[in-house]
Amino acid sequence: MADIALVAGYSGVECAGGVVPERAGAKAPAHSEATRTERPSDRVDISDRARLLSKLSAMPDVRSELVDRIRQEIAQGTYDTEDRLDQAIENLAEDLDSQS
Repeated sequence: MADIALVAGYSGVECAGGVVPERAGAKAPAHSEATRTERPSDRVDISDRARLLSKLSAMPDVRSELVDRIRQEIAQGTYDTEDRLDQAIENLAEDLDSQS
């Protein structure tokens, strides 16, 4: 036997089963604010290593003019290596701190 309720714009189970059919396209009843459940918020933990890698990736690319000048100074034997490494480390630390 065909369900005549579908022709009339209703969908759902026939009334004989005790379920009232819903009107096709009808909106579900709105839930009040009291019936909404609160969900816990998400949390992200970022390691110190990840922070450092992020800072390093944000730094500018290779300064080719500076690299070329230093290579030239090394080739000529005029590159002063005294205190250069310490200064380079200090500069790197300052660059990382300034991007925090």
